[in-house]
Amino acid sequence: MSNPWDPALREARKIQTAMADYGVNCVIQLRQGASSSGWLTPMSTRAGVMSHHIVSARTHGTTPFYNLVRNGRPGIPGPLANGYGGWDKVYRVITMGWANHPGAGGPITLAGRRIPRDNGRPYFWGTEYEGGLRASDWAQDDYHDWMARCNAALLDVFNLPTSAHLEHSTWTTRKVDRLGYTTATGRTRIAAVLGRTKNTTTSQKDWFTMATEADLRRVVGEALDARAGAAVHRFDLAPTTGGGVTLPAENHAARQNRGAERARHVQRTHRAAR
Repeated sequence: MSNPWDPALREARKIQTAMADYGVNCVIQLRQGASSSGWLTPMSTRAGVMSHHIVSARTHGTTPFYNLVRNGRPGIPGPLANGYGGWDKVYRVITMGWANHPGAGGPITLAGRRIPRDNGRPYFWGTEYEGGLRASDWAQDDYHDWMARCNAALLDVFNLPTSAHLEHSTWTTRKVDRLGYTTATGRTRIAAVLGRTKNTTTSQKDWFTMATEADLRRVVGEALDARAGAAVHRFDLAPTTGGGVTLPAENHAARQNRGAERARHVQRTHRAAR
């Protein structure tokens, strides 16, 4: 029996895979989109990838404004972006539908596609990144590089060129985000990492030598799910609030059993790789 979010989950996993190609940890925590857009806007509709900043600082915590981005605020319902990047350098996919992020602006032409005035939600994938209060916060921990890799992965998924990336300030003069970025500098950073971390020639033996425990857990989990006939829908975060997908309660025990089996497989794999 299929669930209404299944098509959106399949597309979200493509984003997760692309992020992994660029060395980005990505989790999926889906909710329906804004304005009755439902679970999924067709991927082919996306014509641009837009970057925002939240106006936060590292001193505020690891993911201080995630709930705000996900659920909205008085006067503007959530989601306020399709994806979110925290100080923990984890990319979170929030919705595959519309998000209330671009606001009034435009029109604009990106990579030959025209986005109409004040109607960016169907066409832009928007990401809210923590930061924007102090330039020094992004200078730490290679955060500029991490944002560029996230954006490169998104462009790959939507089959868009670097010229399809824009800052919020590119769309509207009402906004200044992202701090210190122009349209050109944002694209330059993406171009510098585009394809950089991909490795399609690594041998199986080399991969197991270099794989982290998280990599091994993911691969073992996928194998176990396939063997079980994918009877259980597997999400990457705990059940969510605010209108999101929650795991059926009867599946929790099965997930716990599978988690224990994964741990045993990972331990054996690590021992074999030494």
